[in-house]
Amino acid sequence: SLQRLIQLSEVLTCVKEEAKGSLPHWTGELEELQELVIQDLAESVQYCQSDTLAQILEIWHGSEDFWSQHTEFAEAIAKRIEELLLEFTDTTEILQTFQAALSAPGLVKCLSERATE
Repeated sequence: SLQRLIQLSEVLTCVKEEAKGSLPHWTGELEELQELVIQDLAESVQYCQSDTLAQILEIWHGSEDFWSQHTEFAEAIAKRIEELLLEFTDTTEILQTFQAALSAPGLVKCLSERATE
């Protein structure tokens, strides 16, 4: 479920942050699990409500390098934001999602580069 993917995301990002000082703790298996979670999230964000999408963006704020490696995920998020804009007449309902997206500068840069291609 989406909630489980979010929980796994939180754990993985915390473990990765903690492991920065001692790389042996971030294993190939954890990297593989992270990739699977991101792949599943890329397929699941189309069903997210605005607040859930904002939560995902806060967890996976990522660098430009992260987003350039996960373009499917970035594009799925951008598509869902576009859909949310069409669904809501009151944009204050998706303001948190916009703020979360803008606080992920790697995401914005990745998407803007792809848009100019």
